[in-house]
Amino acid sequence: MLRIATRNLLRSKLRTGLTIVGVGAAVCMLVLLVSIGRELAFDIREALLGDSVDIVVQSATATSPLGSRIATTTLPLIATIPGVANVAPLLAKTVKPKRGLLLVVMGVSAYEPVAKRLGVSLIKGRNFRAGTDEVLLGQRAARKLELGVGDALVLGKRSFEIVGVYSLGLDFLDGGAFLDMDRAQEFLALKGKVNIAYIEMTEGARIDEVIGLIEERFPGLAALPAGDMVRNDAAVQMVGTFATAVSLIGLAVCGVIVLNTLLMSVAERTGEFGTLMALGWPRQMIMGIILIEALLMCTLGALVGFAAAYPALEILNALPSIAPGILPSSPSITLLPEALLVAVILSFASGLYPAIHTTRLLPALALRYT
Repeated sequence: MLRIATRNLLRSKLRTGLTIVGVGAAVCMLVLLVSIGRELAFDIREALLGDSVDIVVQSATATSPLGSRIATTTLPLIATIPGVANVAPLLAKTVKPKRGLLLVVMGVSAYEPVAKRLGVSLIKGRNFRAGTDEVLLGQRAARKLELGVGDALVLGKRSFEIVGVYSLGLDFLDGGAFLDMDRAQEFLALKGKVNIAYIEMTEGARIDEVIGLIEERFPGLAALPAGDMVRNDAAVQMVGTFATAVSLIGLAVCGVIVLNTLLMSVAERTGEFGTLMALGWPRQMIMGIILIEALLMCTLGALVGFAAAYPALEILNALPSIAPGILPSSPSITLLPEALLVAVILSFASGLYPAIHTTRLLPALALRYT
């Protein structure tokens, strides 16, 4: 049956090729969107789930850490709550460098504690000094901006000296820059504000009790276990929802394309199928041939689409308007089995109707088309 199905597809190479390209385009879009969503969730999760991070605090009305605002005067008061061992604030905001792409600027009051929590490693240069216009640049940002230690990072009307290049192993945060908290608040016009605070608890303290005390004393703040922060992040949820919706629409269009191709192919071979049924071929075998044709087109399309996702991400990452680290450098190979599973489901969903329709034809009626 495989040989017959393959021969049938090769009868109309152009139509088959266009169908495979259509499936490939939908699968490529699926792989890209899922890769972006998972990369974002992974980076946020790794950033928040450090060994010493137990609780993350943000403003209660914020839907994501970047939209949160916490007064710095609140931080010493949080540190006095029983069970809190240490409080480390973080200020982050996206800005546009002089060269025209987005950059995540992160202000920290003390680099070493935050670096330890996030797992930052300095690969070139030295740490910035407090109270200076010195900055540490992520390695992906340095590569995309073509800057290094000793160069000037121009942000708006301000110029910062790059004194080091860091790496976290996380694409999103490796596309950013660290600078002194006071300088960051001044530059970002957020004087006296931070986005989130990392809370490290004392040994033996219960996380639910500490969270309860924080939210009781500061009604305007929301305290969450670090693990729950990712699941409640609106940006991650929005990317996931958008990826799912667009992928479903694309796959539905692909299903219609495959269905149309099979219907046209079956219509052209009605007489052939009638002859086969008249010769005693079981209807299940004819149905199997049509389903195999659908499976071959969808599987080849999935492989083409997955392969196309690699150069597609390279092209997108090269665009000047794309912030360094926002997109993954390449799709995860673990998505290949998922893409093939989607291809199998799509093939059966689109091939079932033509297969059933063909097997319901009476051999005598089908032979009229020979």
